[in-house]
Amino acid sequence: LEDREVLEDDGLDGTVNQMVAGQGLHLKPKRDLMLGQLTDTNIQRIKSLLLKQVDISTVKNQESNETLAQYLRICDRLTVIDDLVYYVCTVEGNPLMRVCVPSKLIGRVLTVAHGGHPGVTETYQRVKTKFYWPCQKTHVEQFVASCATCAGKTSWTRKPKMFHREIVGRPNFMVTIDFVG
Repeated sequence: LEDREVLEDDGLDGTVNQMVAGQGLHLKPKRDLMLGQLTDTNIQRIKSLLLKQVDISTVKNQESNETLAQYLRICDRLTVIDDLVYYVCTVEGNPLMRVCVPSKLIGRVLTVAHGGHPGVTETYQRVKTKFYWPCQKTHVEQFVASCATCAGKTSWTRKPKMFHREIVGRPNFMVTIDFVG
């Protein structure tokens, strides 16, 4: 399946909007995420492991990559519910289930979560409450840094060096030259 086939109609955008808004997964968006996870080999390997179809040594002996290695490190916190793989963590003593996002769909999740251009912190907060994938914070930082709209919003937090004035304690300690005029 192509990425666009999984995302037909409101597809993942609708799913992400629902989840960011705190709504549950409805039938069609849930199907879209399931299709997305089916096309992701790393999530499929982890799912096979979680469903006890293979043992961990089999998964470790297969061709590996950094994403799979990171999923294996947290395997004890992953679970399968209704055919979707979730990362389960605890926030303030309450369990929080975050759906594992297939690598092909990370950009789409970030695009929807970054709507309104809230910056790195808010975008990361929106994403991390409902979704999980390895290196999530780094991906959010890179995505926001590459956003042209956000780049235009940045302002100086300090004055450039040429306008910096140092207070000196005695006369003729510092001599400056005005090149402009």
